Amino acid sequence: TTHNLPAYLPYSMGLLWLWSGTQPLLFMPEMSLDLLQSVGIPDPLQWPTLITASLLDIGFAFLCFSRFRSRSAIWLLQLITVAAYSLIIAFR
Repeated sequence: TTHNLPAYLPYSMGLLWLWSGTQPLLFMPEMSLDLLQSVGIPDPLQWPTLITASLLDIGFAFLCFSRFRSRSAIWLLQLITVAAYSLIIAFR
């Protein structure tokens, strides 16, 4: 477990993940679908991909707010997810 985290960090990250999971679905679905198309996601898979990515982000938010927030694996999974999102956008 990671015991040296500042107390505000998990909550700040939780808010960020919650926003990144809800904002594309609620406020900008067309733009999000266009982005998925531009990275090569086929039309029939765009909505499922958007929903899955949003649920993943919302799941991270809930983990940041939960008692599991201090586990190193949670932070590693978040790092891997951000790196994957960044690589997909950078190379596509």
